[in-house]
Amino acid sequence: MGLYLCILDKETEIDGIDVGSYQDYNDFIDTVVTFCENKEKGSVFPILTLHHDSDGTWTTAECIVLKEYFQAIKKQLKQENPIIYSNNWKENVLKESQIIPINLDESFFDVNGNNLIDRLIALCNLSIEKDLPIVFQ
Repeated sequence: MGLYLCILDKETEIDGIDVGSYQDYNDFIDTVVTFCENKEKGSVFPILTLHHDSDGTWTTAECIVLKEYFQAIKKQLKQENPIIYSNNWKENVLKESQIIPINLDESFFDVNGNNLIDRLIALCNLSIEKDLPIVFQ
């Protein structure tokens, strides 16, 4: 089962990110905790790292803060060596998209091969623009 983050206007999806499996999302959160929170979960980015991965929403107000988080996380992860969390879909996406991560930021991408942090920033921007939450599905 995978994690899908989306913005809905009533019942209509405006945009969404297929993050991959819950383990893929947890690998991302664990990486943020390790490299950006000095291994103290919730110490720097609590709205992100303390949020349960399988339900709920990020409100528009939280998205304003999350956007800043993601920009700071991106900056930090660009300074770290890449780590490839191995699983079949990621290996296929790397091969098909000809992605060769050169830093830790580039090690995280959605199932379509798009940089995960860039997509999260874009989803936050849309949430803010439309005044709609990001929904965890």
